[in-house]
Amino acid sequence: MANIMNKRLLIVGAGGCGKLILDEIIRNGFHYEPIGFIDDSLNLQGKKVDNIPVLGRLSDIKKIVKEKRIDEILIAIPSLTGDPLERLIEKVKETQKIIRIVPPIFGVIQSIERTADQSGKIVVQSGKISVD
Repeated sequence: MANIMNKRLLIVGAGGCGKLILDEIIRNGFHYEPIGFIDDSLNLQGKKVDNIPVLGRLSDIKKIVKEKRIDEILIAIPSLTGDPLERLIEKVKETQKIIRIVPPIFGVIQSIERTADQSGKIVVQSGKISVD
């Protein structure tokens, strides 16, 4: 049974990243109760990912959020960028719920800089690097 403090989470994207996020939530908690997935793949409709159902398509999101009393929505499609991502975000915003987004993985990889500090230890920093 879920903790009363857990937020009811809907994950957009039932592919590899969505499953990884689900696994991490199940393993570590993070105060979320995964309620289901939204995915536009016809092959996934009516299926389950680790016993969590794919509840419908993006076009159904407002209805699903209301029926399932969703608190937060996590977009787990890191390959989606630019205009397609913006359109997805606009659709999800219609629910008026908190939205979290898994960042594009290659953007994260590119923003990591490995450097050695003065003692020779490896330091990993993330963020934008500016050149003066």
